[in-house]
Amino acid sequence: MPYIHSAFIMIFLSLFCHAEQSLLILQSTDIHSNVFAEDSNHKANWLRMSSKINELRTQQGRSNTLLIDCGDTIQGSLSASLTRGAAAIKMLNYQDYDAWIPGNHELDFGSARFLELCKQSTIPVLSANFEFIPKKAFHFKPYLTYKRANKKIIVIGMQASFLEYWSTGSQFSNCRVWSAKEALAQIMPNIIKEKADLIILALHQGIAFRDDRKVNEVLDIAKLYPEINLILGGHTHREHAAYLSRSGVFYTQAGAHTEHLAKIIVNFSKKNPLKISSELIKIDHNTPIDAKAQELMKNIHQDLKQHLAKPITTLSKDLRAAKIGLNCEITHLIGHAVINASDADIAIHGRLSSKSLKQGPIGERELFDIIPYENDLFTVKVSPSELLQIMQEQMSYYKSYSFNAPINFTYDQKNDTIILKTKDLHKDKLSLCINSRVAASGGNRFPVLKTIISQASAKLTELPIKTRDAVRNQLKMKLPTFEKTLILK
Repeated sequence: MPYIHSAFIMIFLSLFCHAEQSLLILQSTDIHSNVFAEDSNHKANWLRMSSKINELRTQQGRSNTLLIDCGDTIQGSLSASLTRGAAAIKMLNYQDYDAWIPGNHELDFGSARFLELCKQSTIPVLSANFEFIPKKAFHFKPYLTYKRANKKIIVIGMQASFLEYWSTGSQFSNCRVWSAKEALAQIMPNIIKEKADLIILALHQGIAFRDDRKVNEVLDIAKLYPEINLILGGHTHREHAAYLSRSGVFYTQAGAHTEHLAKIIVNFSKKNPLKISSELIKIDHNTPIDAKAQELMKNIHQDLKQHLAKPITTLSKDLRAAKIGLNCEITHLIGHAVINASDADIAIHGRLSSKSLKQGPIGERELFDIIPYENDLFTVKVSPSELLQIMQEQMSYYKSYSFNAPINFTYDQKNDTIILKTKDLHKDKLSLCINSRVAASGGNRFPVLKTIISQASAKLTELPIKTRDAVRNQLKMKLPTFEKTLILK
């Protein structure tokens, strides 16, 4: 009998060891600090997504779960603006994420503020292709090894590789970024030697099947490194429940603004290859609020509601946002606001959202709707001929949201000339006001402008005021007279 009993135990252990092991991976991305219902017009928010995370973690068990965020986390809402990113860090810490991968909007409050927030994070911040200068200011881990579901899991983190095309000045000072592919070439040999059961790349980039600007490297990475089993993406705000590359690398992306949580199941078996499946869990007003998180964020929520109650002005008529920045009353408002704030001669600017301002009371909610970004302002000296080159380049985006309309001057496209105000006709150099996104080349859309303003003679100067503050000040004053046609075709 003792022999039979021992044999039975050996068979049982053998079967157990060959049984499938299951790992749950939960991914959020592009949350944009959408913590409270008042933060946006979305039906979802982070307080609701938090309760779904708790539910799924409890079902699977913490030791069998990984929770990862892929960036653009701290900026993009009223609570983010009010706390300069601290609201999101508080939520990340409370939820005890296993990894946070920063995105391009993490720099919107300035690189110095981003450094402060990284130090406030109690969770690992992963990025193999980004660093502060000096490096010792904060150590980003390129990757981490986790023991989950009795398996060895490696998670690699990568920042958006194109930050210099989005951020400039104080937003991108004392830090540097490089290509994710370049970073992987350095670290993958060591990662492969570790013989992990699962390799995950979590990055703030997305799938782009047409990518003329070469700012998303996901498809190239999947082709170059088939050893990576799973890629978790972000940045593009696209929803990808499941995509399998030609090289067999699995890809998932949760969308944006907490409207979905990505749920990925990885089944391990000694006899069979990895099996990965995923779905996007919808978060909406039917998803309950996490009561503990709500209590934790109570003070920030109260400050937010008081902030929302502050009036700015009352409009006697609507200010309309046109489909493009041309003949757009909102663009005109922003453009003259930044000229007044900078004391520049002229400006180029576009609308930053599709929102209009309705007749009646205007407060911080309405202001944020038309200025949802933390844009800094710059002045630069340009000659009339350089201004002409800048407008020629802008016309390539004439029907795009990226177009920046002329303010206080006219571009005659038919004759390819710049028409200046009388007071500017004899100036060799004009003071041009632009926002930080444009100054950084608008995501590599404006290389001509970038070349012109990078010259020493351009005297690029960052101002101590942001676009939203300039527009708030303008709304409190008399509204500028609307100039309808500033492009002659």
